[in-house]
Amino acid sequence: MNRRDFLGASLSLGALRAIPAGSSYGLPVGMPAAPGGWVDQAHAIINDAARAPSSHNSQPWQIGLHDREHWRLSRAPGRDLPVVDPDGRECSQSLGAFLVGLEVAAAARGLRLEQDECAGAAGALPLRFNPRSVDTTWLPALRRRRTLRKALAPLAGCEAALAACLVAAPSARFFAHGTPAVRAIADATLEATAAQCKEDAVWHELARWIRWREGEIAENPTGVTPATMELPWLAQRWVAATYSRDDVLTPAFRARSLELAARQVQEGAGWLVFTTEHDTPADWRHSGAELMRLWLRAVPAAIALHPMSQALEVLPQRRSIAAALGLKHIQLLVRVGTRPYPPDTPSPRLAAQRISALL
Repeated sequence: MNRRDFLGASLSLGALRAIPAGSSYGLPVGMPAAPGGWVDQAHAIINDAARAPSSHNSQPWQIGLHDREHWRLSRAPGRDLPVVDPDGRECSQSLGAFLVGLEVAAAARGLRLEQDECAGAAGALPLRFNPRSVDTTWLPALRRRRTLRKALAPLAGCEAALAACLVAAPSARFFAHGTPAVRAIADATLEATAAQCKEDAVWHELARWIRWREGEIAENPTGVTPATMELPWLAQRWVAATYSRDDVLTPAFRARSLELAARQVQEGAGWLVFTTEHDTPADWRHSGAELMRLWLRAVPAAIALHPMSQALEVLPQRRSIAAALGLKHIQLLVRVGTRPYPPDTPSPRLAAQRISALL
């Protein structure tokens, strides 16, 4: 899911090409959901659910509101990654994470989300909400969740906490640093990153998702920002004032991104590997949902997660990891370490009014 966020942390990021509101968001111009009554509650649920992770923070979810009980989830045109995710695997994983966010946000408001597991694998997914008792257990973690990319430390006594988190994700396996599996993952990640460094289309796509200046973020609150790059405050101000989109496309930027990846694969405690028996859009969505359920438990335990999907986006490296680990369909590779979650979540998010509409 959040695949090349680590690339965005380099000091060579450039400015975005703003996406016009109302055209690429997947909803017709002038048709937001009207305020008032149950729609306000729906907006509140969607705004919380939208804290789910997504590749490049692309937020590829779109909600159609039939009435209070019946919604429809689909992929938003224009908020995808056709170069690095041509089959929509990462997009589907993001939708799976968003669905768990909907479950949590709805439960906090006395509603149970139900969906047909056999429906919506490739198209729109019908959703239904029924009354239930209020449960706010996971809402604070949902609101605090964010992707932490730097300074991941070893578990250091948190092994039991990670094991408790893994209960929520049966398809995930943890591989600790120092094992042959982790060496294979790290090698494949660097090989895939080096291969992508040679592909201009990858970098043009990355540059499209950079939201460098405050005005750009306000106009299109998706993508990578200085805050989510975890740059020091002064560095954020400097690069925002001096860097441009063209800097993303330079060989120097690519070289520094590869250096950053080399540091990151050495940090933390190891990797989580999510697998599925089959390789369909429904399986992709399921793996994203499991990641989100695990992540909600990781937040209060100060266990940081950082998805890095480069090795799954380049076919030779994806096959080499599967062979080295003896696993069938690998869907997600996630760095794991310890680091307290800050109280805020700086990633920009589209408001519910921009990703939902009355049907």
